[in-house]
Amino acid sequence: LEKRARFLWELGEICIDLQYLDEGIGYCEKSINLCRKLPNGILWEVDNLQTIAHAYTWKNDFRKAREYFEAALNKMPKGIQSEYKTLLEIVIYWRLSDLYSLYYPYKTE
Repeated sequence: LEKRARFLWELGEICIDLQYLDEGIGYCEKSINLCRKLPNGILWEVDNLQTIAHAYTWKNDFRKAREYFEAALNKMPKGIQSEYKTLLEIVIYWRLSDLYSLYYPYKTE
């Protein structure tokens, strides 16, 4: 189950990198469903959420991208300290800064 969840996330990442955004989102969503069944799948779930958020940034759906980034940050476990968690937080905040630099100059609200 663990390998399958990771494999689906990797497929999602590859699809998104190649601009097959909807396919990438679909693979990440399938991976999330598996991650929720794993006892230690929370960080992988967070990684999937931020990957989906990144795809929505590429799709210019900034509202949905922000929702997924916020969901990833809210899901981030508080009691875990690991290099993976630290790197994941760095990626999320870096991609959020990209989102805001793209979105706010054109914000109409």
